[in-house]
Amino acid sequence: MRTTAPRRWLREPLIRFLLLGALIYVGALVRAGALDDRAGTRDELRVPAEAVARARDEWRQKTGRDPDGAETRAAVEPFVREELLVREARRLGLERGDLVIRRRLAQKMRFVIEELATAPEPTDVELEAWVRAHPERYRSPARVSFEHRFFARSQRGDATAQDAAAALDLLDAGASPESAGGDSFAHGREFTARSEDELRRLFGPAFATAVLELEPGAWRGPIASSFGLHVVRVTRRDAGAPARLEDVREAARADWRAERRARAQEEELRQRLARYEVILEEVRDA
Repeated sequence: MRTTAPRRWLREPLIRFLLLGALIYVGALVRAGALDDRAGTRDELRVPAEAVARARDEWRQKTGRDPDGAETRAAVEPFVREELLVREARRLGLERGDLVIRRRLAQKMRFVIEELATAPEPTDVELEAWVRAHPERYRSPARVSFEHRFFARSQRGDATAQDAAAALDLLDAGASPESAGGDSFAHGREFTARSEDELRRLFGPAFATAVLELEPGAWRGPIASSFGLHVVRVTRRDAGAPARLEDVREAARADWRAERRARAQEEELRQRLARYEVILEEVRDA
């Protein structure tokens, strides 16, 4: 009987509750002591020299004099508070569930990788090979010279197409351009050595494409533009020529180095990714 009494005592619910409470209390005391020991140390919050200089400059602009020590500390207080909030947010893990913050951090890391990724200066041999591999990028554009008679929709309305066709008939019959009629055109009646891009900007893409396909000599049309209808005679057409390195060296150099930097950035990302094991969590159907 004497050997079983302590066991009965331990089985009492009240006694077990008191023991559990005592253990929790002791644990709290131990934890509080650890926190007290830690409270004696302080994390360092260092204000970068550039932030101090910027704060002093702003103070100087506002007051017209240099700040003293206390005023400098007051001037950097906004930076200190912002840094404090950032650190506390990280300590609580607030950035982990915020998509905007994640994307901003990823963007900043991309900037870091871009700075790390460098490209050497290309040799002439490398540039020659690069230009040959991208002929259309550096080829001089085709150019066309032409004269035209213009018929404005804003002035002629529904009669625009009929008037332009009549002018074309006159020109085909040998009439002079002046006698064929037409409206004044703000950019002139003759154009010399214009590229497709230039014609697109001035007349629109449909006109540019059509004029570049015309053979020199005869009047053609009507061709529509952003302004109205045109009867056009091409006087000269120069096909584009392959680029010479001396003409496109700077552009080719910039493109070559940009491509090498992109390769270096991709390699840097791959090396960093190799440190991780990517695991896809199972998607459970709802």
